[in-house]
Amino acid sequence: SERKKVKCLVTDMYNPYLAFAGSYFPDAVCAVDSYHVVQWLLNKINAFLIALCRKYEERDRTHITKMEDEHRPLKKGWKSDEVYLLKRYKWIMLKNRDNIDYTTKSRVDRHFGFYMNTYAYEDYFFRIDPSLEPMRNLKEKYIDFNSKYSGNPAEAEKALDKLIDEYLSSGFHLFSEFAQLLLKYRQEII
Repeated sequence: SERKKVKCLVTDMYNPYLAFAGSYFPDAVCAVDSYHVVQWLLNKINAFLIALCRKYEERDRTHITKMEDEHRPLKKGWKSDEVYLLKRYKWIMLKNRDNIDYTTKSRVDRHFGFYMNTYAYEDYFFRIDPSLEPMRNLKEKYIDFNSKYSGNPAEAEKALDKLIDEYLSSGFHLFSEFAQLLLKYRQEII
């Protein structure tokens, strides 16, 4: 059968898909769908948040046991601020910053017992661990890269290389891994 002429084939980062494209559409340029790249990053950030939450849950279990041993009861269903925020507000890390609604009115938060708005939740969330805010900023840089350089491969190449260098020197293992992924699929991403 005759092969069809395809200019560009968009796929995810699954190597067999890329190999299939190269075999059956040799003249096509493969492009990795940015959705899959962002999903990979969000899954890693989510795994980091889950591990962080487990650390605080373990600390809380120790605290609860200590309180029970001292016959000082805690309110039923008690959670620390860290666990509460990591379970209910991890969207602060996972959502694109541009999609977060900062105009919502303050409301009384039952856990804290005072008025909170999006800015307050964000502030309290970033107090949990000093790496959270810089990690979100690094994630947002890739989101910005996608929107800014879409359709401009020459500029995207320079920007992606700069971003990879920044991720490699960030000091965060998660972003070093992400930089390796970006390097592996660099041409397809561009």
